[in-house]
Amino acid sequence: MMIEGLLFGMVDNGVLAYCAVKGIDLDSKFNYGKVNGALYGALFGNALSDCMGAMLDPSMDLGVMINITIGCLIVVPVVKVYMLIKNKVKEWEWWIRKLKDDYNYCVCLCWDFV
Repeated sequence: MMIEGLLFGMVDNGVLAYCAVKGIDLDSKFNYGKVNGALYGALFGNALSDCMGAMLDPSMDLGVMINITIGCLIVVPVVKVYMLIKNKVKEWEWWIRKLKDDYNYCVCLCWDFV
């Protein structure tokens, strides 16, 4: 008999690693920089691997398996919203820097005329 949770851990990390690598490969084909593929591959891979691990582990029942899977998938849209906000903030920071540089340039030009 296997130690409780050992089968779950082996399946969990094995499927997770496979999905993360496949996400990186998919992202490489579309030239997105590998970060999104790894991130979403890991998120969906984690949900799939936890579900499979719970399904194969005799110490867990169907209700636990469903709750684990739902719990993992709830995080996916939260991460998507976070990434959208983070990218928007980076865009705002770029515009603020540009406006600041333009302002400094105008001040220098005006100073030259004085």
